[in-house]
Amino acid sequence: KQFKLKLMPSLRENKRYMALLVKPGSSESIKKKIDKAILDFLGEFGYSEAAPSLIETGKTKKSKTYVILSINREDVNKIKSAFLMKSINCIGVSGTIKGIRRFI
Repeated sequence: KQFKLKLMPSLRENKRYMALLVKPGSSESIKKKIDKAILDFLGEFGYSEAAPSLIETGKTKKSKTYVILSINREDVNKIKSAFLMKSINCIGVSGTIKGIRRFI
């Protein structure tokens, strides 16, 4: 029987969740646009430090397309700056997915 080793909570990266308003499109095109914005501003090393991952896409009540993105806690301001340069609107940041839903 194999055992999977787990990291201690003190060694795990702390994540923040960011809600973004984007133009409608497929989830692949949205992911490429977000990745390109971060890579253009931070480069490959900054991208790997921020460790962005797409959690969810969907429609708001006003039928706008939103994205929930998970990023490293230390790089929230850098990621916001990257999105400002590419005119992607950040509508909120929270420590939990449940908390980010209030912005949507």
